Amino acid sequence: TLRSAIVSGEGYIELPSPSLRRKCEVGVSFSARAQAGVLLYRAPDAPGGGHYLALVLVAGELELVAAAGKAEIRLRTNGTRFDDGRMYTVTIIRSHKQLELWVDDEQLARGALPGGAYPPKPGGLFLAGVRGITHPGIPLESFKGTIADFIVDSELIGLETAVSWHGAQLGRAEEGTGSVPPPAPTLHAQHDAAPACTKTSSYTVEAGAVKFGDVAHSHAWLRTRRRGDIAITLQIRTYATDGLLLLAPGSKAKPKHFMCLMLREGKLRLVVRGRKRKEVSLPPTVSDGTWRQVSLKVTRGRAWLACAGASATVRGAAARAQRLYVAGLPPPPALPNLPNAITRIPGFRGCIRRVSLNGRVEDLVRDAQAHHGVGQCFPNVEKAAYFGGDAHATWSSSWLLTSDGSEASTELRLQFRTSEPNGVLLAAAGLLLEVKDGAVVLSRQGAERSRVWWRAGACDGAWHLVRARATPRALELQLDGGQVQRDAPTALLLDSSDSPPTPTALYIGGLPEGVMESTEGGKNFNGCIRDVSIGGQQRDWTEMESTHNVLLDSCPIPQ
Repeated sequence: TLRSAIVSGEGYIELPSPSLRRKCEVGVSFSARAQAGVLLYRAPDAPGGGHYLALVLVAGELELVAAAGKAEIRLRTNGTRFDDGRMYTVTIIRSHKQLELWVDDEQLARGALPGGAYPPKPGGLFLAGVRGITHPGIPLESFKGTIADFIVDSELIGLETAVSWHGAQLGRAEEGTGSVPPPAPTLHAQHDAAPACTKTSSYTVEAGAVKFGDVAHSHAWLRTRRRGDIAITLQIRTYATDGLLLLAPGSKAKPKHFMCLMLREGKLRLVVRGRKRKEVSLPPTVSDGTWRQVSLKVTRGRAWLACAGASATVRGAAARAQRLYVAGLPPPPALPNLPNAITRIPGFRGCIRRVSLNGRVEDLVRDAQAHHGVGQCFPNVEKAAYFGGDAHATWSSSWLLTSDGSEASTELRLQFRTSEPNGVLLAAAGLLLEVKDGAVVLSRQGAERSRVWWRAGACDGAWHLVRARATPRALELQLDGGQVQRDAPTALLLDSSDSPPTPTALYIGGLPEGVMESTEGGKNFNGCIRDVSIGGQQRDWTEMESTHNVLLDSCPIPQ
């Protein structure tokens, strides 16, 4: 996807004009080298038409001119200039009759825009200039600088979709744009040039999909009928190999009777428990992170299961219940009579969409009383935990440095992917591993602050493997298998003693509120983390002592 372009001052980029509804958001980033120029112009459908939108620089200030079939509105950032060569992000928000102009998450102007939606058309939306068009009252001079990240309703519009362009270098951006400061010089800084952080747009969500498994007892339930056939279809996406997908519990009179559809070792397994226990599994592996359609039909004398071209039948009466539990179970004592064979099954960890029960489309989150601990799904994901800037995981609240030979030491390993210049990767009582100004930094508070830097460029949106090692006498840091950087300050050598280490909380991806002050202005990590190993021990996220707002197996893949 081509996200940016350099425009010389005599060019333009024309794109297909998307539909702009009465409730929509339009965003664009720019770095200007002249005080005037068109950033965005949605031309009228016909000469003199009443639907147009223009975002222009005038004497270094931003002006937004719009009409939606009725009166024209003009908004201007009076007194604030944007022609200093820095990268700015402009967001235009329309909410029915209200129009707002935001720059870098700050609202600078607002007003009323009456009228309807802007219909889509095959062209007529221009970035950085126009092609032989004039508009009375709107200066349409060509822009000079970098234009980037044109977004409509959270969807990035790639510049490769342009229907025409001239005087624009698509896929390029001027050096020096952006607001990310370079890392401070240190003894261990690498001398090779480091790439800047990769700017990413906000991620969209999969419409109608529901995420389960990020918190304990995550589940939903559907109301079913006790008599007659039951036919249910749904689509699932998961990386987990085990989990409860559907459960029809038995009655109080027959608590050991149930019908359960689960994942076991990556395959679908249907268990029907009546007078006898009967079960069947389907051969296809479904825990590969792709969407799979599952169909289950229950009649009086049998249950039929199908997925990915395979099917199987279980003969025997299946349990009927007024509620069909989806993806997990409510906390005790909601279902006190469930057998241990069911309560031991972990909840489903993944996404479910397009649920149909007896031909009726079901919305798992429509009734607030019929679900717990659910979330939204990203359209495309890979297997890693996503930290959205307000999340953290607790490895242990009483962590100790492990023993290694004659002195206490530990080795910390993890992989991360981020486009943000700052974020805490791991923290424990004065020991801090973080991304800082685009570099990876390992530091420790003591008699003298010890710090090891590894070159900037860690916020390029790619996966990086970091290995850190801490002892009372030294710090070591390695990124992507490169040269090990080491720091052993005199103060640490003098301050080391034979006193036993003190238990402390070890956090991953951020810190709870009230603890963040110890990171000297740092912030919680925003990105993805996987394969965390501490002292040679690797844990799944479900084995952590606790997690807060961590999205498991949900690392979004940029589009």
